[in-house]
Amino acid sequence: MARRHSTTELHPQKNTDIFYSMMSSNCKIICELKNPCISDILIMMKSVLIIDDEKVFRDILSLNLAKQGYKVESAANGQRAIEFLKLNSVDLIILDLKMPQMDGNQFLQSFKSDLKLNIPYIILTNVKDELLAKSSEGTYLNKTEVSLQDIADVVRQIIGEA
Repeated sequence: MARRHSTTELHPQKNTDIFYSMMSSNCKIICELKNPCISDILIMMKSVLIIDDEKVFRDILSLNLAKQGYKVESAANGQRAIEFLKLNSVDLIILDLKMPQMDGNQFLQSFKSDLKLNIPYIILTNVKDELLAKSSEGTYLNKTEVSLQDIADVVRQIIGEA
Protein backbone atom coordinates (compact mmCIF):
# COMPACT_ATOMS: atom_id res chain seq x y z
CA MET A 1 0.00 0.00 0.00
CA ALA A 2 1.48 3.35 -1.00
CA ARG A 3 1.82 5.82 1.86
CA ARG A 4 1.66 9.54 1.53
CA HIS A 5 4.79 11.31 2.67
CA SER A 6 4.27 14.25 4.96
CA THR A 7 6.64 16.68 6.57
CA THR A 8 6.10 18.62 9.74
CA GLU A 9 7.71 21.93 10.50
CA LEU A 10 7.37 24.13 13.58
CA HIS A 11 7.87 27.87 13.26
CA PRO A 12 7.92 29.95 16.46
CA GLN A 13 6.31 33.35 16.19
CA LYS A 14 6.08 35.82 19.08
CA ASN A 15 6.64 33.85 22.30
CA THR A 16 3.85 31.32 22.49
CA ASP A 17 2.41 31.13 18.97
CA ILE A 18 3.52 28.30 16.75
CA PHE A 19 2.46 27.67 13.21
CA TYR A 20 2.08 24.03 12.37
CA SER A 21 2.45 23.15 8.73
CA MET A 22 1.75 19.78 7.25
CA MET A 23 2.44 18.89 3.65
CA SER A 24 0.34 15.97 2.51
CA SER A 25 0.22 15.26 -1.21
CA ASN A 26 -0.07 18.75 -2.70
CA CYS A 27 -2.16 20.08 0.15
CA LYS A 28 -0.79 22.47 2.79
CA ILE A 29 -2.71 22.86 6.01
CA ILE A 30 -1.70 25.58 8.44
CA CYS A 31 -3.07 25.77 11.96
CA GLU A 32 -2.25 28.57 14.40
CA LEU A 33 -2.19 27.22 17.94
CA LYS A 34 -0.93 28.20 21.40
CA ASN A 35 1.70 25.85 22.91
CA PRO A 36 0.80 22.78 20.83
CA CYS A 37 2.30 19.35 20.93
CA ILE A 38 2.47 17.72 17.48
CA SER A 39 0.85 14.49 18.68
CA ASP A 40 -2.01 16.52 20.18
CA ILE A 41 -2.55 18.28 16.86
CA LEU A 42 -2.73 15.01 14.93
CA ILE A 43 -5.10 13.51 17.52
CA MET A 44 -7.39 16.55 17.27
CA MET A 45 -7.74 16.17 13.49
CA LYS A 46 -10.88 14.30 12.50
CA SER A 47 -9.95 11.31 10.37
CA VAL A 48 -11.55 9.59 7.40
CA LEU A 49 -10.70 6.20 5.87
CA ILE A 50 -11.55 5.90 2.17
CA ILE A 51 -11.93 2.32 0.93
CA ASP A 52 -12.13 2.17 -2.85
CA ASP A 53 -10.27 0.23 -5.54
CA GLU A 54 -10.26 3.19 -7.96
CA LYS A 55 -6.95 4.91 -7.16
CA VAL A 56 -7.72 8.12 -9.04
CA PHE A 57 -11.03 8.49 -7.21
CA ARG A 58 -9.36 7.77 -3.83
CA ASP A 59 -6.68 10.37 -4.55
CA ILE A 60 -9.11 13.07 -5.67
CA LEU A 61 -11.45 12.51 -2.73
CA SER A 62 -8.48 12.33 -0.32
CA LEU A 63 -7.10 15.62 -1.58
CA ASN A 64 -10.51 17.29 -1.38
CA LEU A 65 -11.09 16.18 2.22
CA ALA A 66 -7.50 16.99 3.24
CA LYS A 67 -7.92 20.53 1.88
CA GLN A 68 -10.89 20.88 4.21
CA GLY A 69 -8.72 19.86 7.17
CA TYR A 70 -9.48 16.17 7.62
CA LYS A 71 -6.76 13.59 8.16
CA VAL A 72 -7.29 11.08 5.34
CA GLU A 73 -6.15 7.47 4.98
CA SER A 74 -7.06 5.12 2.17
CA ALA A 75 -7.22 1.43 1.32
CA ALA A 76 -7.68 -0.27 -2.06
CA ASN A 77 -9.94 -3.02 -0.70
CA GLY A 78 -11.74 -4.24 2.39
CA GLN A 79 -8.93 -6.56 3.51
CA ARG A 80 -6.39 -3.73 3.64
CA ALA A 81 -8.93 -1.59 5.49
CA ILE A 82 -9.47 -4.32 8.11
CA GLU A 83 -5.70 -4.59 8.62
CA PHE A 84 -5.48 -0.80 9.01
CA LEU A 85 -8.39 -0.66 11.47
CA LYS A 86 -6.85 -3.35 13.69
CA LEU A 87 -4.06 -0.88 14.47
CA ASN A 88 -5.64 2.55 13.94
CA SER A 89 -8.87 4.37 14.63
CA VAL A 90 -10.81 6.76 12.41
CA ASP A 91 -13.88 8.95 12.84
CA LEU A 92 -15.58 7.95 9.57
CA ILE A 93 -15.31 5.38 6.79
CA ILE A 94 -16.19 6.04 3.14
CA LEU A 95 -16.74 2.69 1.43
CA ASP A 96 -17.18 1.44 -2.13
CA LEU A 97 -19.04 -1.85 -2.61
CA LYS A 98 -17.45 -3.34 -5.74
CA MET A 99 -13.79 -4.11 -5.01
CA PRO A 100 -11.40 -7.05 -5.51
CA GLN A 101 -10.31 -9.44 -2.72
CA MET A 102 -12.79 -8.22 -0.08
CA ASP A 103 -15.69 -6.14 -1.37
CA GLY A 104 -17.66 -3.58 0.59
CA ASN A 105 -20.35 -5.99 1.80
CA GLN A 106 -17.73 -8.47 3.05
CA PHE A 107 -15.89 -5.58 4.73
CA LEU A 108 -19.05 -4.46 6.55
CA GLN A 109 -19.72 -8.01 7.72
CA SER A 110 -16.19 -8.35 9.12
CA PHE A 111 -16.19 -4.78 10.43
CA LYS A 112 -19.36 -5.40 12.44
CA SER A 113 -18.80 -8.98 13.62
CA ASP A 114 -15.02 -9.39 13.96
CA LEU A 115 -13.79 -5.92 14.80
CA LYS A 116 -16.96 -4.87 16.63
CA LEU A 117 -16.25 -1.24 15.84
CA ASN A 118 -18.87 1.47 16.05
CA ILE A 119 -17.63 3.87 13.39
CA PRO A 120 -20.10 5.69 11.15
CA TYR A 121 -19.77 4.94 7.46
CA ILE A 122 -20.83 6.24 4.08
CA ILE A 123 -21.44 3.77 1.27
CA LEU A 124 -20.29 5.63 -1.83
CA THR A 125 -20.70 3.45 -4.89
CA ASN A 126 -21.78 3.25 -8.53
CA VAL A 127 -24.06 0.36 -7.64
CA LYS A 128 -27.66 1.52 -7.69
CA ASP A 129 -29.39 -0.55 -5.06
CA GLU A 130 -32.58 0.90 -3.58
CA LEU A 131 -32.90 -1.98 -1.09
CA LEU A 132 -29.36 -1.40 0.16
CA ALA A 133 -29.97 2.33 0.38
CA LYS A 134 -33.03 1.78 2.58
CA SER A 135 -31.61 -1.04 4.72
CA SER A 136 -28.10 0.28 5.34
CA GLU A 137 -27.20 1.57 8.79
CA GLY A 138 -24.75 3.90 7.11
CA THR A 139 -25.35 6.75 4.69
CA TYR A 140 -25.76 5.67 1.07
CA LEU A 141 -24.57 7.89 -1.81
CA ASN A 142 -24.38 7.09 -5.50
CA LYS A 143 -21.07 8.27 -7.02
CA THR A 144 -22.75 9.32 -10.25
CA GLU A 145 -25.24 11.54 -8.42
CA VAL A 146 -23.03 13.51 -6.01
CA SER A 147 -20.21 16.04 -6.29
CA LEU A 148 -17.05 16.23 -4.19
CA GLN A 149 -18.65 19.12 -2.31
CA ASP A 150 -21.76 17.01 -1.62
CA ILE A 151 -19.54 14.28 -0.16
CA ALA A 152 -17.65 16.81 1.98
CA ASP A 153 -20.97 18.22 3.22
CA VAL A 154 -22.15 14.74 4.27
CA VAL A 155 -18.81 14.09 6.01
CA ARG A 156 -19.22 17.39 7.89
CA GLN A 157 -22.80 16.48 8.88
CA ILE A 158 -21.69 13.12 10.27
CA ILE A 159 -18.43 13.97 12.10
CA GLY A 160 -18.45 17.77 12.21
CA GLU A 161 -15.96 20.36 11.03
CA ALA A 162 -12.38 19.26 10.58
